[in-house]
Amino acid sequence: LTFNMLTAAVGGTFQGTISGTGDVSRVGTAPLTFNSQIDIGGNLDVTEGLLTLDPGAEVNVQGIVTVGATGELRLNGGTLNTGTITDDIFTLTDGRLSASSIQGDLIQDGGVLAPGASPGLTNIDGDYSLNAGTLEIEIGGSIAGSDLDLVTADSVTIQPGTTLDIALIDGFIPTLSNSFEAVSATSGIAGTFTNTTLPSFNGLTFDVIY
Repeated sequence: LTFNMLTAAVGGTFQGTISGTGDVSRVGTAPLTFNSQIDIGGNLDVTEGLLTLDPGAEVNVQGIVTVGATGELRLNGGTLNTGTITDDIFTLTDGRLSASSIQGDLIQDGGVLAPGASPGLTNIDGDYSLNAGTLEIEIGGSIAGSDLDLVTADSVTIQPGTTLDIALIDGFIPTLSNSFEAVSATSGIAGTFTNTTLPSFNGLTFDVIY
């Protein structure tokens, strides 16, 4: 399925549903907006132009999301769930992103990053700059990427004003000796979260260690 947006300045909004095993692509320079549930069994290609996910959009991509050199994928309050995003620099400004792999840098200027398939792993093949917004970590056990969320990157920078939101899931109760790694960076982590939402259990809570 191809959305050919040609060169109209106004663009258009798709409010229908898509499902199936094929690929979806958008070409042309006019903006396109999704505002509904989109289930793509193949790949999503934003070859050129702007594709926006509005608050009513929930886009689930089983394959790879590829953003071309003249393309842009923007979350404007919508939700994107996918396995892999390929983009030199992907910027999250709003909405909710769940991805297992990001091939390029991730700049988070807002919104929520929820690693993997919740819980799961988000591997960033580049740098992660958390300038604003929330990193959401779910803990349902001790195995990273399976029942524990984990973000990995080359380097991580955390700016003031950002939020770390930790939740216990699936009835899991940690013991006093447990520790859980939420963020890992081969070149180190700079900065700290200003806000933390931490669960309580058996009269205990978490300490965040950088």
